Amino acid sequence: MASNGKENLEITVVGIADGEAQALAEEQSRSKSKLQRFISIFWSKSDADAETRKFLRRIDLFMFSYILLSLWIKFLDSANISNAYVSGMKEDLGLYGNQLSLFSTFYYIGMAIGNIPFLFLIDRVRPSIFMPTFEILWGIIAMSSAAVRNENDLYGLRFLLGIFEGCGFPLFATVAASWYTPFELGKRMALMEATNNIAQMFSGYFQAAVYSGLNGVHGIAGWRWLFIIDGCVSVAIASLGYYALPDLPHNTRARYLNEYQRAFAIERMARVGRKPPVELTLKRYFGLFKTWEVYFFVPLAIISSGTTPTSFILWLKSLGIYTVEEVNVIPTGAYAVAVVSNFVVGCISDKTLIRLPFVAGSIACTLFETIVLAVWNVPFGLKYFAFFGSYIGAFKWTGFQVYAQDYLQYSHEMRALITSLYNAFGCIFSAFLPTLIFPSGQAPHYKYGYKVAAGINAALIIWVGVLGWQCNRMALRDGRVRNEYGLAVQRDSIEKLGESGEWKDETVVSVKTVEEKV
Repeated sequence: MASNGKENLEITVVGIADGEAQALAEEQSRSKSKLQRFISIFWSKSDADAETRKFLRRIDLFMFSYILLSLWIKFLDSANISNAYVSGMKEDLGLYGNQLSLFSTFYYIGMAIGNIPFLFLIDRVRPSIFMPTFEILWGIIAMSSAAVRNENDLYGLRFLLGIFEGCGFPLFATVAASWYTPFELGKRMALMEATNNIAQMFSGYFQAAVYSGLNGVHGIAGWRWLFIIDGCVSVAIASLGYYALPDLPHNTRARYLNEYQRAFAIERMARVGRKPPVELTLKRYFGLFKTWEVYFFVPLAIISSGTTPTSFILWLKSLGIYTVEEVNVIPTGAYAVAVVSNFVVGCISDKTLIRLPFVAGSIACTLFETIVLAVWNVPFGLKYFAFFGSYIGAFKWTGFQVYAQDYLQYSHEMRALITSLYNAFGCIFSAFLPTLIFPSGQAPHYKYGYKVAAGINAALIIWVGVLGWQCNRMALRDGRVRNEYGLAVQRDSIEKLGESGEWKDETVVSVKTVEEKV
C-alpha cells in the first residue's frame, strides 16, 4: 500500500509538472504571438507566412541596411555644409554674403543633372556596380571639400558632389519598390527619407564632437575635419554595396539569395502587378513625356524644395544666447520628431494602404509652421513650437513617393521616370526657390519667404486632391480593378494570375471595382 501510495504521488507530481510545463509553453506561445502582433504593427503583416518573414529578414539585413547607410551618408554630405558654416567656415573663408544659399544652389543643380542618366543606366549597368562606384567618387569629393581656399572652390565641389549623388535616391527607391509589396514599402520608404533627418541630427552631434575634439589638431580647423571624416565614411559604406545591393528580382545575382528565393521575389512582384523593366530606347523615353502621369505627378516635386524653411539653426545662432555646440545640437530634437512621425505614419499607411490623405495632412503641418513664421512677432514659445512642429509633417514626401510606386506599378519605366523627374525638379526648385525667397543675408527673418512658402503649401494641398481625382478617373476609364493590395490593375492580369493555380482563390475574391474609394 505504501508503495502504491508513493507511485500515485509520483504520478501526481509528474502530472502536475507536465501540466505546468504545458501551461508555461502555452503562455510563452501567447507571449510570442503578442510580440509578433506588436512587431507586425510597425514592420510586417501579422499573417505573413514563415517563408515570407525569412525572405524579408534577408532582404532587410543586406539590401535595405545598405540603402539606409548610403542615404544616411549622402544626406550627411548635404547637411554638413550648414554645420560647417556656423562652426567657423563662415569666418575662415569670409562668407558674409549669400554664399550659403549658393552652395545649396550649385549642389542641387548638380543633383538635377545627375538624375538624367539614371533611367538609362539602370537598364544597362547593374545597380550593384554603378551605385557603389558613384558613392566612392562622391566620398572623394567630400574629402576634397576640406582643402577649399575660397567660396569658388566650394561651388565647384558642391556641383560635382550633386552630380554623383543625384541618382542615389531614385535608384534606391526603384530598387526597393521592386522587392517590397505595398504592405511593406511605406514604412521602409519612411525610414529611407528619415535618413535625411537622422543625417542632419547626427551632423549636429558630429560637428559638435569634431569641433571640440579636433579643432586645431595638426593645424586643421574643426569644420575641415568634418569633411575629411565624412568622406572616409562614404568610401567605407560604398564598398558594401558591391555585395549587398541585389539589382532587380529578374536579374539578381545576390549571393545571399538562393534560387528559390529569387523565384519567390519574382512571384511576389507578379502578384502585386508590378511589371519588370524593358529596354528603354530614346523613342520610348520621349514617348513617356506624352502621357498624363508626368504632368500630374511631377508638380508635387515642390514638396521637396522651398516649402519647409530650414532656418532653425540660423535663428538659434542669431539669438546670441547659445554656444556653437548648442546651436549644432538643439535642432537635432526637431529631426528626431521628423524621424518618429515619418515612421509611425508610414506604418499606419501600410496597414491601411491609404497614402494621399496622409500626404495632405503632412503638408498642412508645414502650412501651420509657415503661417506662424510669416507673422513672426509671436510669443517665443510658439515660434519654437513652429520650428519643431513643421517636422511632424515629414511624411508628405515619403507618402507621395510610395503612392507613385503603388499607382504606377503597371510600368517600371514610368515609375522610374516619375521618381527621377520628381527628384530632378525637386532639386531645381531647391536650387533656386530658397535662394530667391530665403536669402541667407536676411536670415532668420525673411521679408517674403515664409509668406510665399505658406501660399505654396496651400496650393499643394489642393493639388494632392486633384492628383487623386485624376488617378481614379483614369483607372475607371481604363477599366481597371483592384487586386488584393488595393492597386488598380487590368482585369486580365488578375485572371491570368488566378489561372496559375496557387493564387486563384486569393486574387479572385479580393477583386474590387475601382469605383470604391482608396
